[in-house]
Amino acid sequence: MNADVYVMGKLPPPVGGVTKSIANWRDALASVGVNCVFWPSQPRLRGYRWCHVHAYHPYKRALSLLIGKCLARRNVFTIHGMHFDQEDRWNRMALWLCDGVFVLNQHVLANSPRLKAKPHLLTSSVLREGITSAPIPAQPLLPPSSKPYALVYAQHSDSFEGDPIYGIPFVESCLERLREDYTLVLADVTNAYAELDERWGDALVRLDKPVDFAQLLSEVAVYLRPTCKDGDSVAVIEALMAGVPVVASDVVQRPAGVITYRHLDGESFLAALKNLPEGVAGSHDSLTSVEDVIRFLESL
Repeated sequence: MNADVYVMGKLPPPVGGVTKSIANWRDALASVGVNCVFWPSQPRLRGYRWCHVHAYHPYKRALSLLIGKCLARRNVFTIHGMHFDQEDRWNRMALWLCDGVFVLNQHVLANSPRLKAKPHLLTSSVLREGITSAPIPAQPLLPPSSKPYALVYAQHSDSFEGDPIYGIPFVESCLERLREDYTLVLADVTNAYAELDERWGDALVRLDKPVDFAQLLSEVAVYLRPTCKDGDSVAVIEALMAGVPVVASDVVQRPAGVITYRHLDGESFLAALKNLPEGVAGSHDSLTSVEDVIRFLESL
């Protein structure tokens, strides 16, 4: 198939869930002969079958779809999260401009009924054909520790409705008891939590810049996902594929194999950590296939 997609979204860097998802979809589409061209590359006018928008902010999403309307026969966008305010004027414009929507969890559909009136496809954040495995370097990222490592990740320190998105203050509130069994690793990739070094000393290993996440997973015993909002976390999928148990908040439906706890409930969180499964293995079969995506796009 020699069809082109004009993509309104960024590839890494920076490395993050959305950029890694976009890179995965590019690779999966390439595996079936679909070429992706990325904004702001010079587009050819009206030369594309589809325009795919990944913008997070409603006004950027609507404006990108408006551009897409001029470039492609069909316009689609992905909601990379669990919230879509259907009353927002920019989101109403986005629904009017688009031909279809990709959603990453049922929460979006349940709370935004107007989405159901548009053609939509519930997908995983990564497609199985775009999964690649890189060799793990021999040089470890973490120092030797007498206790197993528990990993938590923070892309930034932003909040949503007053709640820190990545849940770092919540994990810190549990750290006194958490440190009985684990050494905490914080992948603080934008150096947003430097003050924690002084407070927690050797109870915490803080990595203050981006690192190879696959390598980091190979060195930890559990991945923590204490977020107050989420889409379909790429990091969670990567952890499961690496055989690392995942403990995550229950704010959104999680993939099979994830242990969930009640959001902001410290006792529930610590109890989940006491009940880690023996051996975890994510399955490529649980991920959406690029063929499902192509069928959806061709149906528009």
